[in-house]
Amino acid sequence: MAGIALGSGVPHFLLSELGGKLTSASLVGIVLPGLVPAFFAINSFLFFRQKIEAFKAAAITVISLGIYFASIGIGANFNLLGLIALISGSYCWSLFTISIQKCNFKPLEIAFVVSSVNALLSLILTVIKPSASGIVAGSVKL
Repeated sequence: MAGIALGSGVPHFLLSELGGKLTSASLVGIVLPGLVPAFFAINSFLFFRQKIEAFKAAAITVISLGIYFASIGIGANFNLLGLIALISGSYCWSLFTISIQKCNFKPLEIAFVVSSVNALLSLILTVIKPSASGIVAGSVKL
């Protein structure tokens, strides 16, 4: 249940937002969706001892090399903290997806866990008002 609660919503959003602020849109588009399958396979091996087949290992290698070359291709705009935030955001989402696969919750129960935990986190962020959070810094013009 912790993987469902902490892998989705606010934690994923905040890490993705921070990574997006510190890096480029192209890196966000590569890292966030690109690493989820790699982390999923690695977590399946680490937590559930599922074997990583040769083609999956090759795919993880290609994904990792692609992210490496995309990162160094940015040049002077490279930001290590931003890349770490994006990798962490991707890991959060993979943790969420593997937790859903391995739990015995019904879809409505998953929605309840995600919604209630993220509502509480959003409320806490609204009260403490961290300057780095886009959740409380946004505005709406009508």
